[in-house]
Amino acid sequence: MPKRITRGDWTTSLDKITTVLKQKVHELCVVKAMKDKQSQQYVGQKFYNPIVALDGVQNQMTGEMANWVGGEKTRLFNVAEEVTSAENQDKQKDFIYQLTKLFGMQAQKEKEEATKLKEQTEKLTQSIESLKAIMEQVDDQKLKDTLNAQIVELEARKNELQQTVSNKEANMYGFFTALANIFGGGQ
Repeated sequence: MPKRITRGDWTTSLDKITTVLKQKVHELCVVKAMKDKQSQQYVGQKFYNPIVALDGVQNQMTGEMANWVGGEKTRLFNVAEEVTSAENQDKQKDFIYQLTKLFGMQAQKEKEEATKLKEQTEKLTQSIESLKAIMEQVDDQKLKDTLNAQIVELEARKNELQQTVSNKEANMYGFFTALANIFGGGQ
């Protein structure tokens, strides 16, 4: 005799289906956004290859592993958006901004930017750790090699971000404020 489906079973199954569908729709939107906004320029040259490679890895996996890789791909896309936006803002800073930064008048803005980049670095670190865990669970050597290559590339991006954060923190108070602190004992 077939099992009778109760209301609780139906609701639980429907919730699971809804969750998976929402995730798939979000992933499709991310991929569409990458294609629509001149992919490499939008997410930045430095993040484009890992995202595309993870898309290929995800397509070769099934079930929970595919969803896990998809989640990491989405997180990387979001990190790439934030980092690219910050890089573009830095490029648009004019001479007056640089001069006021030299005098320490942009310290708060530089501190906020450094904080945002630190958050993205932490997210990137989480993605790297997740990709390492995924790599340990994959049997296919070709997929392992692909994941390892992306992990190495993302580690390089993380190191660059950490260096950018360090530079922002070191230079946020400006040259003259630093001199005053050294010779005047301030702050």
